[in-house]
Amino acid sequence: MVTVDKAVFARLNKKGKEFEILVDPDTAQKAREDLKRGKDVDLSDVLAVEDIFSDSKKGIRVGKKDLEPAFGTSDILEVAKIIIKEGRINPTVEQIHKQHQEKLDKITSLISMNAIDAKTKLPIPKKTVEDALKKALYRLDERKVEDQLPDAIKAIKSIIPLTFASKKIQLNNIPPNIVTPCLRLCQNLGAIEKQNWNADKSLTLVISIPVGLKEEFIDRINAVTHGNVEMKLLE
Repeated sequence: MVTVDKAVFARLNKKGKEFEILVDPDTAQKAREDLKRGKDVDLSDVLAVEDIFSDSKKGIRVGKKDLEPAFGTSDILEVAKIIIKEGRINPTVEQIHKQHQEKLDKITSLISMNAIDAKTKLPIPKKTVEDALKKALYRLDERKVEDQLPDAIKAIKSIIPLTFASKKIQLNNIPPNIVTPCLRLCQNLGAIEKQNWNADKSLTLVISIPVGLKEEFIDRINAVTHGNVEMKLLE
């Protein structure tokens, strides 16, 4: 069991009330993943104390009579599992730095792997991309790296003359009920070159995608459409 001084907050708002528990920052993340997969978990290495709080800093505990209306149970361990699964787990400073560095490494790798210098036609080293991002004062945010890639490229284009190899993909007959998420995904990961509204209100798109994002794009389109949209790679 983690000590209280090394624990972080996991919080969840239910029925207009805030509920908190104190958890180990590392084992709580694994427990969260297991719970989302439908697995049961032993919280003995996760919880710092077996209590539910309304304000853990002040030590204000929530009575069992207040748990039942919000969670459908007054069992503290079952409530803790719901908070871990559905709530917000505060990362440590070390975890924040690690997550930031992992995102930075991924975004610089994606740009370096797919871009060339427009003037020299030579590959661009990863370190050069990272230095350009810092010079441009580009700040990574909570979005997926792939969703931030267009913004990062735009930020450093005035510093490095980038050009990208790309692939064109045609999406045929996107049903009306999923047009909006498909359009959003296409705009985030690439550039829409053609769009045609069909008589049945379905949409056909041609999108240009950086080569390095092709597999990511196909996987995410299949997830959004459940595999019900025909995709065709164009020359």
